[in-house]
Amino acid sequence: VDSEAIDSAGSHTLAECASRAELEEATLFFFVVQFCFFLFLGLMVNRLRVVFAPLMVVLASSCFGPRLFAWGRHNPLWLLLLAMLHVGHLVYVAQLLPCAGIKEGVCTQVADKKSNDGDQVDLIDWMNRRLPPSLPLLASMNVAGTLRAFTASPMIVHPQFESETLRSRVQRAYEMYHCGTEESFSQTMQQLHAKVVVFEYHRCFFTPYILDDRRKNCMSGKHKPEDQLCLKLHLSPRFKQVFMNGAYGVFDL
Repeated sequence: VDSEAIDSAGSHTLAECASRAELEEATLFFFVVQFCFFLFLGLMVNRLRVVFAPLMVVLASSCFGPRLFAWGRHNPLWLLLLAMLHVGHLVYVAQLLPCAGIKEGVCTQVADKKSNDGDQVDLIDWMNRRLPPSLPLLASMNVAGTLRAFTASPMIVHPQFESETLRSRVQRAYEMYHCGTEESFSQTMQQLHAKVVVFEYHRCFFTPYILDDRRKNCMSGKHKPEDQLCLKLHLSPRFKQVFMNGAYGVFDL
């Protein structure tokens, strides 16, 4: 009886171990497939590269699990390889620490930072005091996200969610940073129901963001910097400048 009980317990233990092994293999396979999928998305869309970082950490830690590469835990060559990789990584990190230059190593974290936060606060304060709360406003995705949080003005485009109609509005709205005509931009604002446009002066350059309507794109061989809407609207009779500071310009249609 005792022998049968022992055999039964042993069989039960083996079955349980096999079940755990299958579950672990299925879990690892799931992580590998997810990692490959999100890696592909990251290669296609720059902003999605952070998505597969947690999966990368999980897969890296699984190398030290009880089953995966278990043969190497007692293999001196495998342990030596891991030690060499660890030391190599430490050497690489150590080379980043010295302040070899203002824009190198850890100095990039402690160097003086320049920002336009003061100008942005100035813009927000002016908008809250001078603009009607229901006045639709056109700005870049970056600025619109902040203005949407601190003002009551409805934004034509904003980065809070993704949709096909929003992408279409962005394509039309970003004519503001290209070299289209003032008449064309005026029509675009009317189509988007925008009454006011906010320009960021630090973005007033030949942007790599290409519009589908190539007639409005800035081309370095064809256009001059003064052909950009963010500059020539200052002299346009169609638009009236209602606010300006060191970082932003606001024009009323």
